Amino acid sequence: MAAKGLTKAAGDTADLAIGYQVALTQQQQWNAYSTGGYGARRYGGGMGTATSTTINIGTVALDMYDAAAKELVWKGQASKTVSNEKDPRSGRRTSTRRWRSSSKDFPPKPKK
Repeated sequence: MAAKGLTKAAGDTADLAIGYQVALTQQQQWNAYSTGGYGARRYGGGMGTATSTTINIGTVALDMYDAAAKELVWKGQASKTVSNEKDPRSGRRTSTRRWRSSSKDFPPKPKK
């Protein structure tokens, strides 16, 4: 946020209030394989198998409000598949890249 020109303010002196939500959801991915060729499918031969994989998806939603007017001024959201990485720094780097990507339109242009 410092790259966008924001600094942390204490108490009631803040011009901007930030609210966020973090969620982790899971989805099932199915992968099917067949060992039968064209003729095997035609006559009912061949073998097939299917496997299921659970995919973790992390989402961060960020809302920014004008503290004095109590109005929403910007809203952003980013989602990414989350892996069980052994290096937590890798997750932080990914989070930082996602934030930069989702905040490319921040700050909003002034209304005319």
